Amino acid sequence: QIDYPEVHSSPRKGLIAPLESIEKTGDHSVVMHFNAPYPPAIQMLVHQQIVPKAYIEKVGTKGFVEQPIGTGPFKFVSASDGLDEVIMVKFDEYYGGSPDIAPVGPACIDQVIFRVIPEASTRVAALLANEVLIIETIPSDLVNRLNENSSVAVKTAPGTQPKWIELNVNKPPFDDVRVRQALNHALDKNLIIQEIYGGRAIALPGPLSPYNNFVNKSLQPYPYDLDMAKSLLEEAGWVDSNNDGIVDKDGQPLSFTIDTLEEHRNLAEAVANLFQEAGIDANVRFWEFSVVKPMLVAGDRQAYLDDWGDSAFDPVGHFEAKWHGYLEGQSYGRGNFSGYNNERVNELVIMGEKTVDTAERQKIYDEAQQLVYDEAPAVFLILPEEIQASSMHIMNWEPASDGRLNMHDVCLAP
Repeated sequence: QIDYPEVHSSPRKGLIAPLESIEKTGDHSVVMHFNAPYPPAIQMLVHQQIVPKAYIEKVGTKGFVEQPIGTGPFKFVSASDGLDEVIMVKFDEYYGGSPDIAPVGPACIDQVIFRVIPEASTRVAALLANEVLIIETIPSDLVNRLNENSSVAVKTAPGTQPKWIELNVNKPPFDDVRVRQALNHALDKNLIIQEIYGGRAIALPGPLSPYNNFVNKSLQPYPYDLDMAKSLLEEAGWVDSNNDGIVDKDGQPLSFTIDTLEEHRNLAEAVANLFQEAGIDANVRFWEFSVVKPMLVAGDRQAYLDDWGDSAFDPVGHFEAKWHGYLEGQSYGRGNFSGYNNERVNELVIMGEKTVDTAERQKIYDEAQQLVYDEAPAVFLILPEEIQASSMHIMNWEPASDGRLNMHDVCLAP
């Protein structure tokens, strides 16, 4: 689907944008031609799935969507109209690749049913009632409930979803870097980690996940320092002139709305409460992403609490999406909701994705991260662990950092 214009392209085609053509050189080999050096190509191919050309030509895009065929250990059987349930069965002819690389051979279990259960507490209840055998994306406040039950096992993996509050740098009050830096100093992230995540998270050291292969190791999380936060606000002209507990400027209080999704409710409300200690009045508003996204792209929001996946552990697909200036119709800045646009950062992003030498890439991304860190287009928050749980009847299952469910090795206990 990457190199086949007759059908809808892969939604992840942008992750390997420099790919120009694919040449078949044998029954089991291809050569990929890129129009420029692209060091993360191998990582990005993990996000592309192989599909049969002859089948797509026969049934078309609509037919493929209704009855997809892939290359994995399970075959698609059916899906409900709302895609809240998908049924798959074991593919007996699955070979698993080279004998030197596990897994090899068919899967252990005969059938897998995937169910979408949006509410976390409902997912937990379903697991405890033995209605489902594996659940993912478990909030920390529900972990203790699971740990108290001997029939389930809770497991974690390093997270790949850094969370931050993107600040609209093109409108007051966040067009002043001192205000943005003040917000970073105003939050006790360690308190958030303990109270909201039960210790199952780490503070972000800047604009890139600490697990990324090119993270700037010299950067440290903005320290919690209320005095520094208040000093920066005062320097920017924000003082509590009427002693109401909220700083103001030109008769207007420092008040803003944090827009976010329901899944971030606990974090967003905790952040808003903590801002009060620095004299900042923040409230929270919840949206469906499809509704709020056009407003974010148009620059109509003040602050947006979100996350962005980093499952490739490379800045490409992650850093350039959030911190490169937005370019309509291109992948650069596609997730940039702060309006941040630094020409030097943009230049470094382009250099980084074309530089093959690892040490040189590190220098490039170190500089880019330092610039974003200093200019603070976001409040860099935390990186939670990926928390999943299963029935004790499940064997050979481990959660993945990127949230994927690899069911090939999973078996049911006798």
